[in-house]
Amino acid sequence: MSHRATGGRLTGAGDEHAATGPPTAAARRPRSWPSSTTSTRPGATGSRCLASTRLARHVVADRLAHEREQLRPLPPGGFDAAGRRSSRVPADGYLKFGRCFYRAPEALVQRRVELRWDRDRVWIEHHGHQVADYRRSYEHGTWQPAPRLRPEPPPVAELIPLPGPQVIPPALSDYAELCA
Repeated sequence: MSHRATGGRLTGAGDEHAATGPPTAAARRPRSWPSSTTSTRPGATGSRCLASTRLARHVVADRLAHEREQLRPLPPGGFDAAGRRSSRVPADGYLKFGRCFYRAPEALVQRRVELRWDRDRVWIEHHGHQVADYRRSYEHGTWQPAPRLRPEPPPVAELIPLPGPQVIPPALSDYAELCA
């Protein structure tokens, strides 16, 4: 069979479908694959599906029972979440945490510090020493403490007229004589 007769496909030895067209789904499925009556997919019909689902439920139930036996009771006190993060202090001196801003000392600008927090407070440590401590704020966009604004520039001083020498210009007739 020629290249043109097969629709552009090259044929070779063992190409049994060249004359009949593409194979059907049943012909493409290897014999080792299960048929639709023995499917293991959830919701499919067949005895294998039901048996495997029962087995899986049994295994899961055994594992859950074993885990429940191993569980210990929770401690009597509530869990108090705490955390830490290492960060570099930006030029404005405020570190952002939880949509709030906390100021580090000005001497630590551009240095790496440890920002630590718990439920009630936020504190900043540098080389293991606490350098700032604030109550934790849950209001978005708050600044702890309030930002220091630059002082207003001093008012412009009034101009005081300075007495200068009195210059009396010469008469125009003197200039007319020079130009003639």
